[in-house]
Amino acid sequence: MPERGYGALLAAIRETGALPGRQDAIFIGTSANMVAQKSGKLYFVVNDVLTDDKDFPDLFLFDNIGFYYAKVTVSK
Repeated sequence: MPERGYGALLAAIRETGALPGRQDAIFIGTSANMVAQKSGKLYFVVNDVLTDDKDFPDLFLFDNIGFYYAKVTVSK
């Protein structure tokens, strides 16, 4: 999500056995209340910057260190 800040928390929901793609990304940020539109696994990822630098293709992974705590509450 290039329109969101670098390091922002993102989420995605996908059916079991399917990995999420960019089109599945949901902005969470510091907090979010949402109603899931489908069932499946809940994934979290940090918004990162991709690069086309052929000399350093893993640049966007190079500086990734740290962690997030996420509290998820599920209700009917």
